[in-house]
Amino acid sequence: MTGSRTPISVLAILGDAPQLAVIMEWIRRRGLVVNIVSTAAEGLRAHGETSADLVLIGLPLPDARSAELIAGLRRQDPRAIIVVVGTDADIRSQLQALELGAHEYILDPIDGRKDLLFALGISLGVRKGDTQLRVLRTAEAATAEWKAIVAGCHDMKLAMGKLRQICERTTARSVPTVLLTGEIGTGKRLVARAIHYNGGRRNRAFVEVTCAVPSQVLHSQLFGHERDALPDARATRQGLLELVNGGTIFLDEVGAIPIELQADLLSAIEDKQIRRFGGTQPIHVDVQIIASTRRDLATMVKRGELRADLYHRLNVVTAELPPLRERGDDIIAIAEALITGLAAECGIAPPPLSEDARVALKTFRWPGNIRELRNELERIVLFGSDDVITAESFRRTTGNAVVAVDASRPSLAVAVTGERCPLEEIERELIRQALVRCGNVSKTARYLDLTRQTLLYRMKKYGFVSPSNPGFFDEKDV
Repeated sequence: MTGSRTPISVLAILGDAPQLAVIMEWIRRRGLVVNIVSTAAEGLRAHGETSADLVLIGLPLPDARSAELIAGLRRQDPRAIIVVVGTDADIRSQLQALELGAHEYILDPIDGRKDLLFALGISLGVRKGDTQLRVLRTAEAATAEWKAIVAGCHDMKLAMGKLRQICERTTARSVPTVLLTGEIGTGKRLVARAIHYNGGRRNRAFVEVTCAVPSQVLHSQLFGHERDALPDARATRQGLLELVNGGTIFLDEVGAIPIELQADLLSAIEDKQIRRFGGTQPIHVDVQIIASTRRDLATMVKRGELRADLYHRLNVVTAELPPLRERGDDIIAIAEALITGLAAECGIAPPPLSEDARVALKTFRWPGNIRELRNELERIVLFGSDDVITAESFRRTTGNAVVAVDASRPSLAVAVTGERCPLEEIERELIRQALVRCGNVSKTARYLDLTRQTLLYRMKKYGFVSPSNPGFFDEKDV
């Protein structure tokens, strides 16, 4: 006995859009069941009677605005897959469409016909996909909203503004390669997820791969292998570039990728083709690449450690994430968000930060950045017994020195904790922060109540006066 698959159904609410009707007719000839209506009222009635696998809305509509229609469709079926084409008073950009609940958005059905067909294919794939996987993606997407990323400081605001603009202006077919740079622990993974879940491929798979692994392991992960191509390869294995086709791969620490794999990665990005290890046939792949690095890739190119052509393909859109110590008041907002999340996981009320803890957070250098901050706060929330987190709380969990200096009060307030507190380290960090705050030597000297020559002497002592430290001084100051 042979079974038959239920045909995929599409409800097209097109208004006065004959060009979309032509596309719907083409889709119908591909074996899909297409129901075309002209008004929002007819669309809601048709969807209420039989939920379609996908709803296509062509704007503008004669009897309703898009926000009202999308809300009505969601009330009928919270899982409705909605693709919007065109503009009206509610939707004039991809961001607005996403915020209202659309899965895909195409501005112009004529110029973007291929984009529309690609978007329909992706959206139908989501509807027909595994239910549990969709639930997991929805949960992960909820933590990857732009508003979940603290971006109050100037450098972070610039980086996030650029990335949001890229997400708003691209479609599923035209996603660019993105390179995130910055020190370890600055939040590159979180930003990568935000790019994916707010971009053109947000309804497809998102996978993270660490490149700092042995060459053979990484090759097998990314490109797969044929049966018997390796000693233990008893079956053919698809690589992640093949499995995530249509989605996004986040290559963490891309600067660590072995030189012998770089040509293969370049081919995947540039030619959209890969070959499994031991295979001879090219396999088409279409994957957005988001990469991160803490290394200077341009320097690696000069040293012959990274192919120049791969570097240029990775370096299409670049955003540098600043270290935590340079983010000013952002650190308090980040800490409070982390405390709220950690406390919720433990089932307790989030303990507030005392004033000296706030000063300490902004004073400490945090070499491990947000990752280190989270680890510190996790220990405090798990093992702390106080109702309020103080500067002393950090010493009790780690034994590290935390020095808080608040010069905004009428009398200087200094809080020192920890088993050790080297004076030179305190002086060095105080001068570093003053230089960042003031911007040049003369202003910094006045701020610290030092002579200019005394400050220059200390800057040389701590390595702040050198060609590798631009921005802290003018060459004439040396």
